[in-house]
Amino acid sequence: RSRLTLPLGMVRHDPIVGTQNNEDERRLFYVALTRAKERVYLSYARHTAKDRERTASLFWHELPPECVVDAATLETQPAALQRLTVMRRARPAGHGSAVQDWLRRRLKTYVLSVTHLNNYLTCPRLWLYRNVVLVPAAKTRSLALGTAVHSSLKDLMVRAAREGALPGVAWLLERFQAHLKLEILTAADFRDSRAQGQSALRAYYAQYKQTWVRHVLTEYSFRSHGVHIGAARITGTLDKVEIIDAKQKLVNVVDYKTGNPDSAGPRVKAGGQYRRQLVFYQLLCDSSPRFPYRMVSGELDFVQPSARTGKFVKRRLAISSGETAELADVITKAWEDITALAFLKQPGCGECEYCKAVN
Repeated sequence: RSRLTLPLGMVRHDPIVGTQNNEDERRLFYVALTRAKERVYLSYARHTAKDRERTASLFWHELPPECVVDAATLETQPAALQRLTVMRRARPAGHGSAVQDWLRRRLKTYVLSVTHLNNYLTCPRLWLYRNVVLVPAAKTRSLALGTAVHSSLKDLMVRAAREGALPGVAWLLERFQAHLKLEILTAADFRDSRAQGQSALRAYYAQYKQTWVRHVLTEYSFRSHGVHIGAARITGTLDKVEIIDAKQKLVNVVDYKTGNPDSAGPRVKAGGQYRRQLVFYQLLCDSSPRFPYRMVSGELDFVQPSARTGKFVKRRLAISSGETAELADVITKAWEDITALAFLKQPGCGECEYCKAVN
């Protein structure tokens, strides 16, 4: 694996970038290759079922020749018949004992985050493959942009707290570009993301530089706190904790959002994913034996302005005890289903990539 170079189109200076429309597939191919511990086998049919000639994938020819050993296999008629017989067998009614044993071992140390919970409530199959089996997936452009924005704002707050003064906007933009360079993006995606991120951060900085709370904690993790809701183990990481009253230890928990705030309405309402996220954080803060503050509000801070009004949006919410009790019940029920492997019998949503693959 150490001898494999990045495929063409993975770095910004490659000449083919912008001339082809398969960068997502190339990234996914590369992610799949890196999952092999010793070797990986790639195969393709030279002819279709109608005897039309086929060629290997473009990505096949991009592999370093010194890392590839070619082998041609001619399938005999008995072998083809055996393969077709296997393929036509009815789908097994359930998961075998080996799979269930593996899942039980895997879940012995499993810890539930709000992202995992949202995935589970959306589709148990999505949760299973993405958060338990950990099927490889290429990072989307929007996720890469969000990661770079989050990281640069963290750097800004850390330096401001350390030095007692807010760095200039130029420094923030430099940190953003440095973090964006760490993401795997095509040249076109990098340029677009850089322009979008720098424009948003420049305006965001100008909007809030005079009012930012300077006494903050960034990327606060509950991983080592041992938080439980009943039998359920839960964890999470808070983007920013604003200490609004040091004497009474009162805090406002901030979660950055890089999407368009105009479309966030349904997700902020009761039962929506954004609101559930803040309620989950309230549960973490209230239930942790080690968190030294009292969370009095949660805030959604949209780093990009409204596309409709051009204004920045913050949504600060006070979380009621009724909301936390209701979510605790949801977590308890989900955890019972998870530990009983009930998700193996539950139907999927039918819409996610994993449901489509299974169906």
